[in-house]
Amino acid sequence: MQYCICVPAVCAGTEHTRSGAHAGGVQAAEQLNVITVICANNKYAILKLEMSLQRVKSSPAATQGAQGSPSHRNALQTLTDLSNPAIDWVALGSGYGVHSVRATTAESFAQEFQSALARGGPSLIEAQI
Repeated sequence: MQYCICVPAVCAGTEHTRSGAHAGGVQAAEQLNVITVICANNKYAILKLEMSLQRVKSSPAATQGAQGSPSHRNALQTLTDLSNPAIDWVALGSGYGVHSVRATTAESFAQEFQSALARGGPSLIEAQI
């Protein structure tokens, strides 16, 4: 007789994970066998898609540069960029007590996913895309 062991894997983009980051605390407290995969593109991709579908025009938006001098960025880019500040998902997951790693290639992602399956308990993999 063969058995299939199913481990839930949660996969979310950066925009969805910002509002649900506390889930790692629950996973760690309950020692849930969950692998959370963060597709970290640091963009609010769904908003960008919706804005393009609605044909929202881009216009310059004034922002303050690092030295305090005004700089102009595309308004669409400003609204959909989640890299300022960039979230360190590995540090965040580790802070909740979840084994957390970063994968920068498809090969390292596959290796980390296999390791998470073998380890058991909650894991977080930040897949930089």
